[in-house]
Amino acid sequence: MSLQFEIQPATNPTSEKERAARLVDPGFGRIFTDHMAVVRYNKAKGWHGARVESRANFPLDRPQPSCTTRRRYSKASRPTSATTAA
Repeated sequence: MSLQFEIQPATNPTSEKERAARLVDPGFGRIFTDHMAVVRYNKAKGWHGARVESRANFPLDRPQPSCTTRRRYSKASRPTSATTAA
């Protein structure tokens, strides 16, 4: 199955001159495109609702307690008074 993307062009795209200037030294995480791809998923429909639209902020779900990590030390890896006294 292939997805057909609905295209919603940006209303205020970056000018060619500004794009060229930014691409001289783009760096990671500093320069962004005018558009982003969005595709929805659920078990009933699978991947659906594919579209390309203007770049925008999008919400992320709050992390759940199961997503947090705890650092656990085995008895052998814990500092002892002999190693901490030095």
